[in-house]
Amino acid sequence: MIRLGLDLDGVLADFNASYRQLFIDLTGRDTFDGETDPPCWNYHAVYGYTDAEAKQVWGAIAASDRFWERLDPLPGAVSLLKWAFWKQNQIDVYFITSRIGLGVKKQSEHWLHCHGFPRATVLVQQEQSGTKGDLAKGLGLTHVLDDKIENLLSLPTGVVRCLRVARYNVERYDASMVPVRDLSEFAQIVLPGGVNLAKEQR
Repeated sequence: MIRLGLDLDGVLADFNASYRQLFIDLTGRDTFDGETDPPCWNYHAVYGYTDAEAKQVWGAIAASDRFWERLDPLPGAVSLLKWAFWKQNQIDVYFITSRIGLGVKKQSEHWLHCHGFPRATVLVQQEQSGTKGDLAKGLGLTHVLDDKIENLLSLPTGVVRCLRVARYNVERYDASMVPVRDLSEFAQIVLPGGVNLAKEQR
């Protein structure tokens, strides 16, 4: 049985758009110059925001019971979610995230329900409870799709490590990872043989 572990932010959900907007709303200034593709993981200082302002933004996220469920899906995410939902006779799907906040599991599962995957299983990974690699081993995952290289490096040998390529990670991945630039590519990796996400959902 194929068992997938899917990250949420940067893979399926557009975290960065809402994150940037919070900086603008809370500080009263916009220094992003229209850029939508961050150059690095912790990028607030690149655009002139302070650590104190970043802490304020994360505090607002942690205190919100709606932030995560209001994120927009990234291109191709809804198609992949609908495809994965209808392929559950062939694959098990687990959504793994390190999000923080009020009712984060409930918010995340509601977001997935609204975007094509009802009754999703969301696992919230906390640093003190181990790595995503530990979860992958316990769940017996065969494939993991993530945008954070450190998460992929923590995976056990034998798990197919798929990196959702972005500007902030494209120069850092190694030969143990399969780069995924389009979510249709991931569907092909999981179930080879001409998978067409649009056709699969008809």
